[in-house]
Amino acid sequence: MRRIFAFGLGLLTLTACHPTANLGEAVPFRQLLAETRDAPYECWKYDAASRTCEGIGRHRMRGNVIVSDLEYAAVLRGRTVRVDVSTRGIIHEGMACMDAESAEFNVRGALNRKEREVLEGLFSLIIVAMGDVCGSYYRREAGGYHTWGRSADGKKQAKETGIALFFAKKPKLRAVNAPPQGG
Repeated sequence: MRRIFAFGLGLLTLTACHPTANLGEAVPFRQLLAETRDAPYECWKYDAASRTCEGIGRHRMRGNVIVSDLEYAAVLRGRTVRVDVSTRGIIHEGMACMDAESAEFNVRGALNRKEREVLEGLFSLIIVAMGDVCGSYYRREAGGYHTWGRSADGKKQAKETGIALFFAKKPKLRAVNAPPQGG
């Protein structure tokens, strides 16, 4: 259970919040989608040595609704488990804002029905506890984007969540609890 909780916290850190820096103007989310049209796979915590990501996302607009499909993996008791998350959201002040209540989870891997239900319930609780989250993207000189998140209601301050790189082909997924090959 401790590993399941650690995996849940890993998922949380990919969308939760760190200290501020002068990054310039945020790229409006619709503009980000246009800029990454030919490279639609968003990668978090990229490891160049293994050419893998800890999380992969793909976003699209359906009218005024953002549809995001996210993928994560973890090794639990020696077995690789994959978690697919689908969320809906809106654009607010140029940011992509996820509706936590809309999150749907699909846990795959060598699990029995009870283990799958426990994990799906855990991830649902984590996302709902986080509440609605808004994300901003800022260009990096080295390529890709700095990502920042804050609560949709503005009560939790904007903090850096990491670096997002975008790829034309879907990169390989690396378990969140597996060390990168490069370090």
